[in-house]
Amino acid sequence: MLGELKYVGRIETGEVYEQLVGIPGEGPLCTRRLELHLDEPTEDGDCVIRLLSNVPLDRMFALDIARLYRTRCRIV
Repeated sequence: MLGELKYVGRIETGEVYEQLVGIPGEGPLCTRRLELHLDEPTEDGDCVIRLLSNVPLDRMFALDIARLYRTRCRIV
């Protein structure tokens, strides 16, 4: 089950979109799919980064999750 992809705002590196996603199973899992449309491509040439989050809407905004992703550790 998919909700509508909606524009939620802008962060330092691009525009952020959010979509509610339900994953069926024993108990449906409600998640959010975030898309960060980058102003500049990544080193690998990606222009869109997609994230799946189970953080509830009332706990953290999509823009905060996208900003937090930018600070992730890099595995080489």
